[in-house]
Amino acid sequence: MNSFAEVQNDKTFRQQLEFLLPRMFLLVLVLVSIFGARSTELRTFSVVFISILFEALPFMLLGSLAGGFIEEYMPRQKLVSLMPEGSTKAVFAAAAIGFVFPVCECAIIPVVRRLLRKGVPFSAAIAYLLAGPIVNPLVAISTAVAYFYNWKIVILRVGLGYAAAVLVGLLVSRLVKQDERLASQEQLIHDELAENSQTEHESTHNAFARFHRAIRHGANDFLEVACFLIAGAFFAGAAQTFIHRQAIISVMSETWLSILIMMVMAIALNLCSEADAFVASSFRNLVSVPGQLGFLVLGPMFDIKLFFMYFSIFSRKTAITLAVTTITTVYLLVWLSSFITPEIGL
Repeated sequence: MNSFAEVQNDKTFRQQLEFLLPRMFLLVLVLVSIFGARSTELRTFSVVFISILFEALPFMLLGSLAGGFIEEYMPRQKLVSLMPEGSTKAVFAAAAIGFVFPVCECAIIPVVRRLLRKGVPFSAAIAYLLAGPIVNPLVAISTAVAYFYNWKIVILRVGLGYAAAVLVGLLVSRLVKQDERLASQEQLIHDELAENSQTEHESTHNAFARFHRAIRHGANDFLEVACFLIAGAFFAGAAQTFIHRQAIISVMSETWLSILIMMVMAIALNLCSEADAFVASSFRNLVSVPGQLGFLVLGPMFDIKLFFMYFSIFSRKTAITLAVTTITTVYLLVWLSSFITPEIGL
């Protein structure tokens, strides 16, 4: 019950953010329009802020609509059928399925819950949970656009994301005992009955109603994550405008520290995986490539909203173990990549 209450509190918090942040956005536009002409700093801030939003919004909208149509039209049994027999093989396959069924992090939790109930190995479900939002074509394309088609960054992001998902899936399945992995069976059974009832009810509707539901799913996802994009764009614009450039460069000069700082920022900002590359790329002249990769790889895999959503599937021990293992694995992989990968011109 405590974990369910935490999830409900998180929903209330996100609803408050969804109410406040768009209004903050409008307030910023009004202030910039009034005072921007008189202030070089505000003009710079407005350019960075607006450019991030307008570059990222089309990809975020596309990703939200794709998630809505997959949720409505794609039977989850097809995902199960793609899993090979054997838990280890299933982990490697699950981490790559995002290229066939791209799902953003906002919609991944219900899919993983259904996969677990269908008998998919726990380690494979974890791998899909982490890889689905990053190892997919929409994220690859948005990253390429954000980085002016620097395909090395795209390959590094997707490759490190795949490796991290596989490693975490294998590790967590060994760190948590089988009888301690999931939330209470009563809650899972209740969720399953509710979903089955909804499916039976929806199956009686006509094709237009299904299309409408798919659009509604996508619109809800878009509105839910748009507020976080606004916050991310606001932070990036403010950091580059009002914090002295030399101060940022001096703090980010140490590779290990730049990776850590950017990973913390990724956790806090809760950005959508189709939009976060535009925020990261705005720091490309201030932050090293490994630091940007820390932001790009961890963001779709773990953030504050995802952590609270974990409790709808996993036990407290599993949720904490998954969070710690994901953060540690991503950090180590990105840090190691800074030694074996030549510097990439951006």
